[in-house]
Amino acid sequence: MFFLLLQTIEDQKDRERLTEFYLNYFALLKNKATDVLIRCGLSDKTNLAEDLVQDAMIRLMKRMETIQKLSDPQLVAYGVKTVQSCALDYCRRDAVRHKAVLAQETLEEVQEDPVWQAYSDDSEQQLFLRLGQVLAALPPRDRDILIYKYFLEYSDKRISELLGIKGDSVRMALTRARQKVKTFWHLETVGKEEV
Repeated sequence: MFFLLLQTIEDQKDRERLTEFYLNYFALLKNKATDVLIRCGLSDKTNLAEDLVQDAMIRLMKRMETIQKLSDPQLVAYGVKTVQSCALDYCRRDAVRHKAVLAQETLEEVQEDPVWQAYSDDSEQQLFLRLGQVLAALPPRDRDILIYKYFLEYSDKRISELLGIKGDSVRMALTRARQKVKTFWHLETVGKEEV
């Protein structure tokens, strides 16, 4: 795939440089991808390391203006960082998929619980729709902080960087956002009962 896409680079020198880089450092890049997969607990998926190297090379091709300015040692460092980034992105996506499967299994277990069945006169779909309506009613910052914390499981430090708030303020912002969810959920429930 990489060699086919390489033909889209107009400058012959750039094509040759990336080809040489790929041939000389493929083993290094593959080892880096394998290392990241193992550290992420995906030792059973190390066969994907070659695909991750391909992804990294495609990313490098998209950044030719940057690549042209780099010396050979800088290009090696940049390539290693790029393949590391691709591998970490894959690990994050895999974790989200894994959590979705676990959440579905947990939901199925909970639905069999008599307490859940007694509480829920709504169908599962209606509950999720209501939750979606509540989240949509929140101000964007509150919705973002809840998604960052509970869906993406970002650290408080990462959330503070993304939202541009102090690290100490993240906990308070989360508390306020959760309180708004409770309030909107209660208003939604009361509104349905009155109808």
